[in-house]
Amino acid sequence: MPKKNKNIPYSSYEGKEISFEQIKKGDLIKIYYKILNSYPERESNTRVNEIILKHKIAQQYSKSGRNEEALDLCNQILSINNFSAFAQEKLEERLQRVSKLRSELMNQE
Repeated sequence: MPKKNKNIPYSSYEGKEISFEQIKKGDLIKIYYKILNSYPERESNTRVNEIILKHKIAQQYSKSGRNEEALDLCNQILSINNFSAFAQEKLEERLQRVSKLRSELMNQE
């Protein structure tokens, strides 16, 4: 088992305790989608989790050179509106980062 760094989140993956940084990008995308698909639809705090996970997936797609898929997710995220005050507060900075990633991806095309 690798030495734990308190700043890196650890999780159980295939029965082993490892950091998310040690998981292959493709596997990490699958894990994020599995978590995303496990959320019940239309619950208030699910919207926040959905956006966070889609942003993380978009980042992984971008790192893997899968820019079209990353851009699609950024567009999905940025098309969501009518946030509750709670969601707006929680997501304000994240939505700015999604917008920045989207701009970077569009400039690469």
